[in-house]
Amino acid sequence: MAQLFVSGGESYFGQGAVSCLSDIFKKYKFERIVVVSDAEIVNAGVIQSVVKLLAKNRIIYQVFDKVYHNPTVANVKAGVELATSFNTDAFIAVGGGSVLDAAKAMSLMCANREITDIRKLEGDVNKTKNKAMPLIAIPTNFSSGSEVSSVFMLSDMNNNRKISCKDKNCIPQEVIIDPDFVLSLKARQTALSCASLFALAVESYLSAKAWSVTEYYSLQAVKLILENAKSAVNKNVKAKENLLNAQYFAGLASSNGGLALMHALSNALEVTHDVNHGVSCSLLLIPVLKFNAPSSGSKYKDLAIAMGAKVSDKASPADYRKTFINAVTKFFKELGVPKKLSEVGVKINDGDFMAECVLKDVHTQDNLKEVSKRKVLEIYKGIA
Repeated sequence: MAQLFVSGGESYFGQGAVSCLSDIFKKYKFERIVVVSDAEIVNAGVIQSVVKLLAKNRIIYQVFDKVYHNPTVANVKAGVELATSFNTDAFIAVGGGSVLDAAKAMSLMCANREITDIRKLEGDVNKTKNKAMPLIAIPTNFSSGSEVSSVFMLSDMNNNRKISCKDKNCIPQEVIIDPDFVLSLKARQTALSCASLFALAVESYLSAKAWSVTEYYSLQAVKLILENAKSAVNKNVKAKENLLNAQYFAGLASSNGGLALMHALSNALEVTHDVNHGVSCSLLLIPVLKFNAPSSGSKYKDLAIAMGAKVSDKASPADYRKTFINAVTKFFKELGVPKKLSEVGVKINDGDFMAECVLKDVHTQDNLKEVSKRKVLEIYKGIA
C-alpha cells in the first residue's frame, strides 16, 4: 500500500539562522507582514531580532500577540480580522506550538476566504482548496513539532472542547530552527517541553497509522531527547539545539503517522481545566502506556532500546514492556515534572463530559487498543 509523506518548504538550521529572514523577504518580495506571538514572548523581547530585520528590510509590520497558551477559535478569528484589515502579504509565527497552530489556522483562512468558521476544517481530511498564505515559523520551545506539521489544534470555548484539524495546505513554507529563540527558557519550562516532546515522539511511534518512515523519525527523536534533556534543563545551548532537531523529527512523524489516546485525553483536560500541555503529557503518558501495553507488539522493546535501557534478546514481551515503562517513569522523575493534577492545583470535574470528548476525538481512533468510557474515567481518576 502506498504511503504519503508530506513536509513543508525550506528550513534553516543553526544559531543565527534568523538572519536568513532577509533572503526570505527578498525571495517573496513581501511588503506587509503580521507577526503572530503571545504577550509573554513579546514582553520578554524574544521577537526583537525579527522586528529588527523587518525594519532593516523596510517591511511594514504589525504584531498580533493575543494568542492564548491553549489557542482558541476566537484567537484565530481576531488574527484573521487584523491580517485582513492590514492587507498582509504573509505571517511570521514566533512562539511555541500554540502560537504556531494559531498562525497556521490564520494563514489557511486568509487564503481560503470561503472558510468563515475554522471549526468546519475539523477532522483528519484536507478540506481547503488553496495553499495557505505564506507563513514563516520560528519555534521558541521544543514541545510540539508544529513548524513542520499539517495538524493544528484549537480550543472551541463555545462548546468547551478542543478541535484537531489536518490539512497539508497549512504547513509553513519557511521554517527557522534557531537555538537563540529557546535560550530564555527557564528550567521548569524546559523540563515540561522535554516531557511534551517525548510524549509526542513516543505516541507517534505507537499510533496505529505509524509506518516505517515515521517510525524512524520517532525513534531518532526519542534518542535525541534522552541524550540532551538533562543538559538542556541546565541551560546547555547545544543540547537545546539538539532538542529543536528532535522536535522537527517528531513533528514529521506525528504529522505523517498520527497520534492516539494520550493526546485525546490531554486535549479534553486542557480545554476544560486550562492545563498546560507539558503538564498534561507528563501526567497522562505513563497511564496510557500501561493501558496499551498488551496491544503494543514489540514496539515497547524498540522504544526501551532507543532510551538506552538494557533489554535482553531473551526478554519476554511482559519484561521489555515493564522495562520501557520503568525507563519512562525514571526519566520523568529526573525531569521533575508533575505526577498528579493536585500538584498544579487542578481538580477534575465533569469527567463524563471529558470522557465523551475523548471518545469523539480523532486521535482516539488511532489508538492501538479499543478505548471505553470506563477506561477514560479510570485514567483521569488515577492522575487526580
